[in-house]
Amino acid sequence: MTAEPEQLGSAAGLTGRVLGAYAHIVARSVTCRWADARGRLLDDEALLSAFSCASERPAVAVYWIRDALSVVILPYARPVFRRILSGYRLLPDNTLGGRASAAYFRDLGGRYRLLALPGSRERLRQLAEVIREPVSCAFAVDGGGPYGHVGTGLVGLAVAINARILPIAVVATPAFVAAPYSRVRIPLPGSRIAGVVGDSIAVRRHVDRRHVAEEVKNSLNAIGEAARALARSIRR
Repeated sequence: MTAEPEQLGSAAGLTGRVLGAYAHIVARSVTCRWADARGRLLDDEALLSAFSCASERPAVAVYWIRDALSVVILPYARPVFRRILSGYRLLPDNTLGGRASAAYFRDLGGRYRLLALPGSRERLRQLAEVIREPVSCAFAVDGGGPYGHVGTGLVGLAVAINARILPIAVVATPAFVAAPYSRVRIPLPGSRIAGVVGDSIAVRRHVDRRHVAEEVKNSLNAIGEAARALARSIRR
C-alpha cells in the first residue's frame, strides 16, 4: 500500500524535492562503481541480477542510515538503479527525514510505506499490511536508532514474507557528515561513489533471529570497509 501524498505533509514534500534537485546536481560530477562481496566489479546487468527477485523470493535490502543520502544519489548517478528501485518498496520511519525520503522516492515513481516509530502498536499494524503484500523492500536498518545495531525485527519481516536479506553499503567521498550521532553523510559534487552488494542471507521460520541479526550487522560492517576501499581506488 502506498501512502497518499498528503500524508507526507508539505514540509516533507518540499524537502523531498530539494533532495531530488541536489541529487541531480551532484550526480553530474560523480563517478560510481559497484562490486560484490568478493571485490568483483559489477556492470549494469550484474547489478540487476544481484538485486532482482528472479528466484521468486523477495529481497529485503538493508543499509546503515549513514549511507542513506548516498543511496539517494544512485538513481541519478547510475540510471540502472531506476529499474532496480521500481521493484522495491521503501519502508521509511514516519519522521521528517523519512517522509522526505518517501516524497523523493514517490517523485521517482517508486512505492513506499511509512512506518510509525519502533515500539508502537501502529507500527505492528502497518507491518502486518506489508506482510499481506510481500514484495521486495528497502530501508535503513538502524534508521530509528540505536545506530549501528540490527534488531531481530528485520529477521521477523524476512521470515514473514519469505525473503532473503540483502546487505548493501554505499560510500561517497568526499562527503559532509551532517549528523553527529547517526553519521549521515551528504555526498559532495565530484564525489566518488562506491557500492558493495553483500551475499544474500537466507532465513527460515525457526532460525535463531539474534544470530541472523548479528550476521547482518557483521556483513554490513565488512562490506562498508570494502566500499571505502573501492572508493579510494577510483580514479577520476
